[in-house]
Amino acid sequence: NLVRAMCEGLSGLPRGKMQPVFKKALIHEQCDEQRPHSCGMRNSPARAVLAGVFVMDPPGACPTLAGNLHLAGGFLFFPWMPVAVLLVARRFRSDSRWRAYFGYTLATGVCCLATIVFFLVFVGPPGTGPRAFPEIAGLVQRLQLLPFFVWMAVVARHAFRSARHVSASEHAGNPSGALSM
Repeated sequence: NLVRAMCEGLSGLPRGKMQPVFKKALIHEQCDEQRPHSCGMRNSPARAVLAGVFVMDPPGACPTLAGNLHLAGGFLFFPWMPVAVLLVARRFRSDSRWRAYFGYTLATGVCCLATIVFFLVFVGPPGTGPRAFPEIAGLVQRLQLLPFFVWMAVVARHAFRSARHVSASEHAGNPSGALSM
């Protein structure tokens, strides 16, 4: 499970800027009123499940409860993807342990944002009138999900390896757990 791997990987990291960011995103802590941007990532997995579990209504069919729940989940999940990734990119830029992932994270956030803009301009959400390419809605959504999920896997892998390295350092007599990357 990717979320579990990220949580386990982050639990062994030394206290720093990244650990609270991911824990807030993954473990659903309460919103921090001092940092309202943290609220956007809360409950994101539930939004994705809502959009994924319920099937979309066929084009031209009468709306169903399942179709409406699918749309609601998508509207609540997709716009927050680039926001979350771009906020994490900002943190990566200022953290020396994660700086190598800044460019990739920034590119992923911009790619997710570009697919949303393309979707809104050329594909359009259901019921918004004629657009140039309404038949490729599912493809555009998958083109947004692919880089996001690959990015999550890459970051989780790095977090897991970093946590293993910290754990090995502690067992080898280095109680500070300093990373030597």
